[in-house]
Amino acid sequence: MQVPSSYTSSFRSRATLLLKCALLASVLPAAWLLSPPLFQKRYPAVLADKFDRLRSIDGPKIVVIGNSNVAFGIDSSVLHKAFGRPAVNAGLHAGFSGDFLERMALVNTTPGDVYVICHARYDDERWQPHAPFLIMAMKKNWRLYSMIRKDEWPSMARGVPGYLRASIDELAERVAFPNGRPGRPGASNSAYSRLAFNADGDNVFPRESRYSKNEVIEPPPGPTPVTAERINDLARRLREKGAYLVVAAIPVAEGSETAPPEAFSAFSAELQSMLDCPVISDFAQYIMPRELFFDNCMHLTREGARARTELLAKDLAAWGRAHPESGLCVAAGASAESK
Repeated sequence: MQVPSSYTSSFRSRATLLLKCALLASVLPAAWLLSPPLFQKRYPAVLADKFDRLRSIDGPKIVVIGNSNVAFGIDSSVLHKAFGRPAVNAGLHAGFSGDFLERMALVNTTPGDVYVICHARYDDERWQPHAPFLIMAMKKNWRLYSMIRKDEWPSMARGVPGYLRASIDELAERVAFPNGRPGRPGASNSAYSRLAFNADGDNVFPRESRYSKNEVIEPPPGPTPVTAERINDLARRLREKGAYLVVAAIPVAEGSETAPPEAFSAFSAELQSMLDCPVISDFAQYIMPRELFFDNCMHLTREGARARTELLAKDLAAWGRAHPESGLCVAAGASAESK
């Protein structure tokens, strides 16, 4: 019996496709595992340091969560001095996604912990962590892979080619500039280096203001019901562990194109109406002079980070007085007064 040529052709095509898939399934993990960890001094790699810092603290702590508005905008020493408990700047980068950033609250949850979310947007439910970015952060740091959900592994696999391309670019850069290229983002002499962060997770690299762009600045996008429910679910999980979740404002650069204070106050009220956890800030109170911003409307100078954290300390102090069961009270000699 002669097999139709069309059937044979179809069979060969499927067999070729299966073979390619098998090769891809074996080559990508091998490339991921065998490629050298080239980005251990780059910004994404600070995830490991912040993860380890969270795990190292046994008692109640204050943890501030968000994208680079937190990484470049919190002075943990202000919170430690105000409340007499360890404070961790868990701020990272928008490329990790809000969902992933919130998982920092589950690394080492202790009764009495206070977690502060400072998101730049509340409509990111369709965003997944940028896979090449995550691979840069997690390479050879096996303890971090527990933060990846099962449904995110296919996306991680698809990100391996992007990671390998970035690795090739990094190797070429190192050959061309053996001692590093000054001013390059991620260079050791840059604010965008892992080395720019201290043990508490704060970016302590000297940062003078060079933000001059007069851009439209409005309240954060959202909130959408899906993102609000995700945050509400996190609040429930933390309450079950005896911890607390609150939401605070991001810094806002004043300027002729910045929305009026009333718009930011209205956003605060709308956000509170959709969340089960307290919104402790009036976003309008975080409109700050432009000279306190570093290189964009989210990143503060060190002086700006201190001023923003003092505002946050006041908001936390007011919330702590209203919720004495949290144990968050102003330390003796500190001055985190309510507004």
